[in-house]
This record gives sequence, C-alpha cells and structure tokens, in this order.
Amino acid sequence: SADGVHFHYSAFLIPIFNGLLGRIIREKRVLYRWSTVIILISPILIA
Repeated sequence: SADGVHFHYSAFLIPIFNGLLGRIIREKRVLYRWSTVIILISPILIA
C-alpha cells in the first residue's frame, strides 16, 4: 500500500538527513542529540 511505502521511505531517509544536519550543527548539540534519539526510536514505536 502507499502508506507502507511512505513509512519505509521516511524511516530510511529521515535518519540520513538528520545525520547530514548533525555535520552542520555546531551549537545546541543537546537538542540535536535528543531529536536524534526520538527520530531513531519513533519508527520502532509506530511499526
């Protein structure tokens, strides 16, 4: 289904974009780390 495809692409691409953002961000690292944890855990909780 279209929802399944969307879920798989978002679970794959969002962590990649987050990692690229982490290379750019130099300030507010604590906020970035917490958002990374949430991004990595959320697909597991939804599935």
